[in-house]
Amino acid sequence: MHLHVMHVAGKHMMVQGMDGLSRGDMLTGVFGGNGMLAYVPLHLSALEQSASLASWLLGWYPHPGSLVVLAPDDCFDLAINQRVEHCLWSPAPAAAEVAVEQLCHARLKRANSTHLIIIPRLMTSRWRKQLTKAADVVLTLPLGGDYWGVSQHEPLLLAICFPMLRFSPWRLKGTLIMERMVGSVSQMPATSKGGLGIVLRELCLQAWALDTMPRCVVRPLLQR
Repeated sequence: MHLHVMHVAGKHMMVQGMDGLSRGDMLTGVFGGNGMLAYVPLHLSALEQSASLASWLLGWYPHPGSLVVLAPDDCFDLAINQRVEHCLWSPAPAAAEVAVEQLCHARLKRANSTHLIIIPRLMTSRWRKQLTKAADVVLTLPLGGDYWGVSQHEPLLLAICFPMLRFSPWRLKGTLIMERMVGSVSQMPATSKGGLGIVLRELCLQAWALDTMPRCVVRPLLQR
């Protein structure tokens, strides 16, 4: 038997019916006849849970026409063995461990590609540590936006892997640019109309522009 322990948000427990059980509520959620798996969508990706998420991503991404949404089978072939410059990974939480492992292979083999990874914050004990090591930045997008409403109950994790640099430190992870980005997103309200998309767009454009600049210009931008 494999026992997976997962964090469940308080509001999620209220809708699920577990919170009201102590008060004698026997008609809410699973106690009202609904299935338990309907409240723990480990098999659904972020794009499947939110119909407006894809349009939000394409709205701020600088090259929306080149962004390839990877199907589950594409994680083993397309992202690794073929030249795709812009990839969008959206695995279900239950399959995220395998997808992140394939992401690490694609990151090494396709060093000039950009990877976006969006996963609901569920079952993170299986894959979040490895994702943090592989990605240049991992952002927690709060609930309440048009792209990810409060009915989702769990925040959305957005990770970005930028192309490798031509010189030291070779990647943007841990640099001043990434730290400022995390701070800006954490202070931004979830209901901000378009503000988050503008910040993410500017980050991508700035990261891609570093490869065309001389080392003497880029180095001060990356130092702490």
